[in-house]
Amino acid sequence: MLPIFVYGTLLPDQPNFFLWRDALTKIVPARLNNACLYDMGMFPMLIEGVKSSVQGAVGHVKVGQYAHVLAQLDKLEEFDPQQPDTSAYRRVKRTVVVAPGNAIDAWVYVGNKALIGTQPVIASGDWLEHTHNTMLAIRDWWENWDRSPLFSDNPKRK
Repeated sequence: MLPIFVYGTLLPDQPNFFLWRDALTKIVPARLNNACLYDMGMFPMLIEGVKSSVQGAVGHVKVGQYAHVLAQLDKLEEFDPQQPDTSAYRRVKRTVVVAPGNAIDAWVYVGNKALIGTQPVIASGDWLEHTHNTMLAIRDWWENWDRSPLFSDNPKRK
């Protein structure tokens, strides 16, 4: 029963956190070294073998709910234990850092590199920071976009 390292939509305050929120005994910040994140649009994909790190969290699951949570997360990540090489993500055991000088083994969902294509790297390795900054940029763009050439009733024209 390894804890599970998450780095995207399964984090607290993200859209898929509900899948395991009630089964957690605790969740703590963590980092996976030698990996990076790619922005796949609505979710990130972690790829290993890069001199970078990914920020996330390690969740510890209640014993009685562990099998159910693992099945739910495998389904979300499109991981088939019978065909791991053809899955979108593979669930693998990795060592993650939970505090300076303190590392533990955890399950990590590692993406299929063939699916990356030309998707951009998330340089910070932090999905929460990336989505926050992206949302700020979108909001700033909308607030400052001059729609006056398109609409004569635009309040910016008055």
